[in-house]
Amino acid sequence: MDSHSDFLEIVILGAIAAFLIYRLVSALGQRSGFEQPRSKTIFDQPDAAAEDAQGETILTLEEIEAEAVPEPFRQQIDQLKKLDRDFSWTEFMEGATSAYEMVIEAFAKGDTDTLAHLLSKEIYTDFLEAIRARETEGKTLQTTLIRIAALECEKIEIKGAEVSVQLRYVTEQTHVMRNSKRVVIEGSSQQVEEIIDVWTFARHMRAANPNWMLVAIED
Repeated sequence: MDSHSDFLEIVILGAIAAFLIYRLVSALGQRSGFEQPRSKTIFDQPDAAAEDAQGETILTLEEIEAEAVPEPFRQQIDQLKKLDRDFSWTEFMEGATSAYEMVIEAFAKGDTDTLAHLLSKEIYTDFLEAIRARETEGKTLQTTLIRIAALECEKIEIKGAEVSVQLRYVTEQTHVMRNSKRVVIEGSSQQVEEIIDVWTFARHMRAANPNWMLVAIED
């Protein structure tokens, strides 16, 4: 590949990474204060009007959100909404899904720029050390996320405006580790593993930075 093609590839990959980070930050509940008010739709109408032509009930956004909220944490999630009126549990969980995908992909590729946007300083340092050790040995890691089989909330802690949410991921993945000669030394693209991770995201609900950060990882 010539230098011109290399340059174009770098530009394209950079644009893709920036777009993915934007999607993640938005899904995890970022509110800049400059967003346009959401236009009203049929979901904003009174219940009496929330029926389609066939007489089937159409849920409002509030009802959809209410159904998505895990019952054991309903009171705490209500507290989050009081701290940030724009907080949406549905959007948070969508963002947590995207975060998982992005972090494991970035770690495998050694994409430290992406990781720096998603991880706390402590977690980022741990990831950086692991990536550098792998690169020093000339190893490469290929990780494929087959699916997220389950994603559940395990704990929500609220201390003033400081909030942490612990989530349990059950996923299916493949891992292939190669040495400097591109020889597979660990794993297989045909060997699907069930991986269980417990991740904790944290955010100060009234801070200038509205982004959720990954602050803890447990197996």
